[in-house]
Amino acid sequence: MNESLELSFTEAPTPAQLRRYVAEFLITITVLSYIRPAIIFFGLVTNVINLVVFLKAGAKDNVTIVLMALACSDLVFLALISTHACGFLLIFLVKLKRWPFDPLLLVFFAALAGEHSLRHLQFSRRLSWCDALRLCGNAT
Repeated sequence: MNESLELSFTEAPTPAQLRRYVAEFLITITVLSYIRPAIIFFGLVTNVINLVVFLKAGAKDNVTIVLMALACSDLVFLALISTHACGFLLIFLVKLKRWPFDPLLLVFFAALAGEHSLRHLQFSRRLSWCDALRLCGNAT
């Protein structure tokens, strides 16, 4: 009994397949429209707070400098990925109203920003691990 979630164009889906497909779609829309923007907003606020605290503490030791750089890196990533989230949200808003442009154009530009932010995330994570290993080597 192999019930795939892929809908075939040659035969009608079973009611169980249709229910699962709709449930998966609703979960995806909920996560992408509500949960992801909330996490991005929370991350932006907390990284700004971290930067303020680290700037007030000053760059006295290596750990503070690395944590400040990590907060800056995360802030840039969240700023770039938020354009992707806003582009996804605008698709639904454009579909509700008749706007004179294609919503896929927004998705294209948002995807470019999102792809850049994922590259930035990979680079910043590798750099953070290098800094952490370097600091651990200096601490002993």
